[in-house]
Amino acid sequence: MASSSTTGVQQIQQVQSTIFKFDGKKFAMWKHLMELCLRSGSYREILEKGFDEKDKLTDEEKQQQVCDRSVNEKALFLICQSIELSVLEKIFHAKTAKDAWNSLLKTYEGADLVTRTRLQGLKRQFELMKQGKEENIHDYFSRIEKLVNEMKYNGDEITEKNVLEKIMCTLSNRFDYLVTAIDESKDLNTMTLNDLQASLESREMWMNERSESSMEQALKAQVNLRNEKENITCKQSKIKEA
Repeated sequence: MASSSTTGVQQIQQVQSTIFKFDGKKFAMWKHLMELCLRSGSYREILEKGFDEKDKLTDEEKQQQVCDRSVNEKALFLICQSIELSVLEKIFHAKTAKDAWNSLLKTYEGADLVTRTRLQGLKRQFELMKQGKEENIHDYFSRIEKLVNEMKYNGDEITEKNVLEKIMCTLSNRFDYLVTAIDESKDLNTMTLNDLQASLESREMWMNERSESSMEQALKAQVNLRNEKENITCKQSKIKEA
């Protein structure tokens, strides 16, 4: 019993240290982390099948029911420990972990129709997304990855290759040369998002350095031209005075 109690305390501490308390916002992220925690704690089965108190059981079935009751109570407690009081009010009367979990899903994840509608909107954003003229590679990748994560949380099965192809087709024309090189070498079949981002950022850094060098040369040329004009004006003035 002491060992079981210690394990339960450790699981609660693990949840408190790794999962933020859900306050009604960022449900998809909280749900993902919570599912990982519950599965690692062997609570997946109790969430799926639920728990019902039954009478007229054999001795073996009674022992199993005692075990299931304990697992259900621990899972329910872990869920309650991971939400704020404002959210807890919505599942306060739930007797099983399954009821509490399903209630949260229904309230915050929405019905299937709402989820499908939300996903359609996200897909539309993905289709229209492209790199801004002044947007750097890091910011563009961050923007796309954030949208892709939202799509996945809402049930979309978009692949990394789909994202790679999207990025390649929507980059600024500054990267046309690199995009063509990647297409011709067929690297897209084995390339990861991190690989592509590293290549693009390296190219971007090189272009920025050349741009700064060209700008510096242009400024020097302007200064030299202005100095020459001033010298000519000065000489002309001296000739007139003579």
